[in-house]
Amino acid sequence: MQSSIAAAETVGHNEDLLKQLLLRLPAKSLIRFKCVSKLWLSLISSPKFCDSHTLRNPILKFPSAFFLSRTATTDPQFISLLPSTNPNPSKPLNFIPDPQGLQILQSCNGLLLCCSSTDKFTISRQFKFYVVNPTTSRFSEIALPPPSPTKPEPARLLSVALAFDPSKSLHYKLVCVSGSGTIPSLHLEIEIEIYSSHTRTWRAGESTHMWFPSIGKFLPGVYCNGRIHWLSTFCWLVYYDIDEEHYGVVDELGAPGFSVEKECMCFGESGGRLHLIEMYGSGLNKLRVLEMGKDYSGWFVKYRVDLNLMTPAFPYTPAASCRPFFFLDAEENEEQNPVLVLRMGYKFISYDIRDKSCKTLCDLFIPSLVGWRDAYQYMETLACV
Repeated sequence: MQSSIAAAETVGHNEDLLKQLLLRLPAKSLIRFKCVSKLWLSLISSPKFCDSHTLRNPILKFPSAFFLSRTATTDPQFISLLPSTNPNPSKPLNFIPDPQGLQILQSCNGLLLCCSSTDKFTISRQFKFYVVNPTTSRFSEIALPPPSPTKPEPARLLSVALAFDPSKSLHYKLVCVSGSGTIPSLHLEIEIEIYSSHTRTWRAGESTHMWFPSIGKFLPGVYCNGRIHWLSTFCWLVYYDIDEEHYGVVDELGAPGFSVEKECMCFGESGGRLHLIEMYGSGLNKLRVLEMGKDYSGWFVKYRVDLNLMTPAFPYTPAASCRPFFFLDAEENEEQNPVLVLRMGYKFISYDIRDKSCKTLCDLFIPSLVGWRDAYQYMETLACV
């Protein structure tokens, strides 16, 4: 017994050995272990250790929770996807001192892109933008570059998107998309500006005349495999390759019989692939999960779900009141079951597509005011911002 205690004390005071052991632990545990001692706090909080841990644990396959962020005037609701002894876990973002409030715009591999806007669909260069790590409660404030003084009229800000892939680099990038031209035609002169956390500066990217899915409102981007993707109302897909710095437009993406109900679909990434969810049937009581084929060959149906099968578990909630929020799929070589996260009346539920089981995640008091664009996945990471 005494030898075990002595060995533990030796490890606890040997910084090199302790570091090698701590690097093998998940970020969630390390945050708790900061309170063990001043040595552990100093080691786990150091940027060098955080970088080493991020390289060793680049990407979590499944999120452990998600933020539900509707307005900047209220704190985002934090909803766990894992079994917990705490029925109402908390992960506030009030460590960012912005008097205007905080609006989440995008989540990307553990980091959040936020701004001080009160409306996530209307943004301006005058707003404050933040890249936030909610695991470590650290953030960086980033000002957008001013509009080009050589233009006869300022280009309209269309989107700001976050790109972060710790399996490739410890540094993240922001992509700022502006456009000028005739809005009804949707064919705009696009300007790209890129921010790198490595240099902490903005630089101009390539400009071009191209089609962009702008309908007068800000569009959130989805990062997948080195590219930012935007989806239009008509399911045309526009992407920007971060490394190659080039655009692409993919049209005619619909699967057979595909029709878009904007309020009844969601678009996102999981398992390194793009997914789209469409509701259909009498009373919108069925849905199908579409996956983008390789090289943007088109959407194909991966799963079909009959929402009526959930009725026995929620007898007072009609299937037509169900709305999908996001889809979680594993990598091709993994055995994790695919999961849908849905709003079912006044509840958030997770639905295992393979074994057809439901689990209530939490209650929701104002269901009609939230949609899939208000949900942002959370993954633990020690990545520096």
